[in-house]
Amino acid sequence: MWVLLSILATLCWAISATIDKFIFAKWIKQAFIPMILLGFFGLIISVIITVYHGLSSLSYFNIFLAIVAGIVYILSNGFFLKALQVEEVSRIVPLAYLSSLIVLFYAVIFLGEVLTIYKYIGIFLLVLGAILISIKDFSKIRFSKAFK
Repeated sequence: MWVLLSILATLCWAISATIDKFIFAKWIKQAFIPMILLGFFGLIISVIITVYHGLSSLSYFNIFLAIVAGIVYILSNGFFLKALQVEEVSRIVPLAYLSSLIVLFYAVIFLGEVLTIYKYIGIFLLVLGAILISIKDFSKIRFSKAFK
């Protein structure tokens, strides 16, 4: 079941990225404006949920982590949308999947996960694919703007 859900999530992200590229290429010139609005509305919804359910089961540290995670999420989306404005969506999305490299690092360090050689090979292939997609001109090995 998790494979199907992962494929459906990837399909939804692909559709979303394509729609985002269209909207930001045609109508919206500042990528961070929608992200600020998204953050503001998320904050309002969080306050409403907090008032309704309360925070008794959360420590101050967990609340702090939730706020930091929200800020990082908003910033990452802002950078993603800014990259969409300057480059083709088919070059941006594979670069976004380089997050698996960072997830690998954090999973090993903080969660104590042990990965098999096949998982390391898979992550290496993802990184290699993202780099190859980002190269615009193989004769000069010139990367796209999005890679920078």
